[in-house]
Amino acid sequence: MINKKSLFETIAALTIGALLCAGSLQAGSHEEEQQEGVDFGFEPMTMEGIVAGPPLKGDEVKSANHPPYQQGMTCGECHEVSYDGMTSATRQSVNNSPSLSQDEIWDRIVAFVPGAQTFALATVVDDEPLATPVDMVLDQDEKVFIVLSETGTEKLGHLRDNPSISAVRYISWKADSGQMRWRSAQLRGTAELIEGTDPRYAGYFQKYNPVGITLERSALRLNVIKVTPQEIMYMDTEPNAEGVGVYQLWRRAD
Repeated sequence: MINKKSLFETIAALTIGALLCAGSLQAGSHEEEQQEGVDFGFEPMTMEGIVAGPPLKGDEVKSANHPPYQQGMTCGECHEVSYDGMTSATRQSVNNSPSLSQDEIWDRIVAFVPGAQTFALATVVDDEPLATPVDMVLDQDEKVFIVLSETGTEKLGHLRDNPSISAVRYISWKADSGQMRWRSAQLRGTAELIEGTDPRYAGYFQKYNPVGITLERSALRLNVIKVTPQEIMYMDTEPNAEGVGVYQLWRRAD
C-alpha cells in the first residue's frame, strides 16, 4: 500500500515546484530577489511581542482564550508543533478557521473545475512516485473525475498495483492591488481503470466528450481512469465576504 507520508511530502514538493515554474516564488540570485519580490498581501511580520507557546500536536485546535496574533502567522512560529503525514499545517488551518458547509465547498470546487482541466496526478509504486499532467473532467452527479489515458502508460501500471492517488489543480494571478492570489483543489482518493470492453466505458466516454476521436477508436487505445476523491482540500486566497478560512476541506459522505 501507499506510504501516505511519502506521498504527502511528494505533493508538497510538487506544489513548491509548480510555484517556482509559475513565477510565484522567485528563483535566482539574491540580487534578482531584491529587484522583483512577491506581495503576499500581509503587512511585514515581526517577532516583536511574541511569546513562545507550549508544544502542540498537529491536530490540536486553538483555545478560546488564545492571545491575538498577526495575520498570516502560523502555529509553528511560536509553538513547537509535531506534524506528520496526515496532521499538517494546512489541516491545522482548517481546524482553526471558520468553515463553509460541505455543499458550499462543493459548489466552489465545481466552479473551479469547469469542463476538462489539467491536474497533476500523482501515483506511487514501491516508494517510487510519478506525477503526470492529465485532463480531468468532473462528473457532478457521481462526484468523480474522469480521465482518458493511453493504454500501456507508466501511470496505468502504477494504478493497477496501487489505486491510491493524489492530484492537484493550481492557478495563480496578480490582483489589481498588485498582491498575488492563489486558488487550488488538491484531492486524495482512489482510481479505477475501466477498459474499452467494460460496459461502463461508453457512458464515461460520453461524459468526458473528447474531441477528434470516436468511441470505437477510443475503446481500442484508451483506458478510462475513474478517480473517486475521498476528500478535496480547496484553497482560495481571494478575500471573501463570509470571513472563512483560506482552506476548506470537502469530504465524501458515502
